[in-house]
Amino acid sequence: MNKKYQISIVIPVYNNRSTIEILCTEIVRILNKNNFNNKFNIILVNDGSTDDSWDIIKRLHLQNPEIFTLINLTKNFGQIPALLSGLSHCDSQCTISMSADLQDTPEIIPKMINAWLNGSKFVIANRKSRDDGFVYNIISNLAWYLIRTFVSKDIPKNGFDYFLIDQKINDYYIKNSDNHTFIQGLLLSYGEKPFLIDYDRKKSEKIKSETSRIRRLKYFMDGLFGYSFLPLRLLTLVGAVVFVITVFYSLYVLIMYFKNGSVVTGWASLIISISFLNGSILMGLGILGEYLSRLITEVRNKPKYIIKEIIN
Repeated sequence: MNKKYQISIVIPVYNNRSTIEILCTEIVRILNKNNFNNKFNIILVNDGSTDDSWDIIKRLHLQNPEIFTLINLTKNFGQIPALLSGLSHCDSQCTISMSADLQDTPEIIPKMINAWLNGSKFVIANRKSRDDGFVYNIISNLAWYLIRTFVSKDIPKNGFDYFLIDQKINDYYIKNSDNHTFIQGLLLSYGEKPFLIDYDRKKSEKIKSETSRIRRLKYFMDGLFGYSFLPLRLLTLVGAVVFVITVFYSLYVLIMYFKNGSVVTGWASLIISISFLNGSILMGLGILGEYLSRLITEVRNKPKYIIKEIIN
């Protein structure tokens, strides 16, 4: 089937009134400058914004209706469902995903497109550096290290969410998405070796909220528990180690009893052992609960997003 556009750029929008117009203007300028006129469109997905972002992107559409496609969701579903809704409405040969907060520079979009034109079906904008603050950088680096260790060693060191995918990978993603999709793991599971283009990630102009932090934590857990069974195996290993230690300690207690006529004294060691075992049990229940909750969500088969309005 012939596609209407060569390139689609999907941008989830959530309270980005201060950045979205600047970003879209810059994207259009750069693509026109690089002779991609009339070969691209920009799909803006309003993810339940509570500011006037929707009014701003509607104005962008009125100014350039041939470039902008707008999707308005009924509420805030989150960045990944919003991205999925945009990818599901692409009519192009390749698709670029980027954020709306100006952290992802549009300057490298022509490089990404040229890599695709040269045969790469999956192009990642690789974060060579990031400016999210000292503490958040440390937390983020640790999170991506755990993801690389437990989920996929092919994920770049600093992760990614700015990428280009070919139509086939786009179709694969749409078909295999679930309610807890970890997009990086799912895209890499396609088997296409990504082409990396380095860039320096800028500091976000948007104020981060507590809700944003919680959603990032949830997304990390989606990646850890949704695409790896290693936590369950580690839980089994911890149980086995505790069992072996308990057996040897019990033998030691019996030997001391028959040798000295009394059991080993030590209130502190007893309390430590009980606390350790209780903590291990609670941690194990939490891990099992994470896997179970994801299974229940999929069985319910709730919609990942609901579209209120589409403006082509």
